Amino acid sequence: EQFDARLARLDPRILLMAHNGQDLLSWLRLCPSDADFTSSIEIAMSKAEMECPVDLWVSGVAGRPGRPDEQKLSMLSNLRAYLHKFIFRVMDHFDSLTEAIEVFVHVDVLTDDIQQQLSLCNELRLAFMELLDGSGESSAPARLIQLMLPNRQARWVVELPQDAQLIDSADQADFIRLEYEVPRAATVIKQQQNLSQLLDFQSAIVLSQTTQHSAEMQAAIDGFVAHLAWI
Repeated sequence: EQFDARLARLDPRILLMAHNGQDLLSWLRLCPSDADFTSSIEIAMSKAEMECPVDLWVSGVAGRPGRPDEQKLSMLSNLRAYLHKFIFRVMDHFDSLTEAIEVFVHVDVLTDDIQQQLSLCNELRLAFMELLDGSGESSAPARLIQLMLPNRQARWVVELPQDAQLIDSADQADFIRLEYEVPRAATVIKQQQNLSQLLDFQSAIVLSQTTQHSAEMQAAIDGFVAHLAWI
């Protein structure tokens, strides 16, 4: 087979960077519309402290109010633009080396800044998911990953009344819920989802774009569905 000269010009660090950032880039792939992504950034910038993960909040100084970290959000936008051709490729997997070259040859020259941005954005991936994702189907898996974080203290709660007659007459859904915590700066917000809300959440997860999920996310989805079925 004839050697493709473009391969000699391809920086191997770009391939390694794409591999190391797989989970972050898979999440970005869920929002292919540039307009929708820009809108989500703008909405995120207007959120209050109680709606923003601690890692993405900049406290106010000298009487000025705090705000979401514009620098980190800009970093995420820059990274998405830099790897746009790779993130939004037509097929998830390359069938040949030529297909891979066709994508990566359009990526600009790799710089140390880009590598540092990917490293930091990878560390903040779950915080970005929480801040930017809405309530749509594509964001449901990301919200599930958030629920599984140790600091969320998520737990199933099944409470049955002592009176057996109340059990027979009441809706079984009233006895089952998922409780969890949301850390916000110096406080913790306690929240819960009843069975009806959990079933809606499960439907959103099942209807999400499963072919674009990372292995970590797919394992979380399978576990949640199994646990809910057992409960």
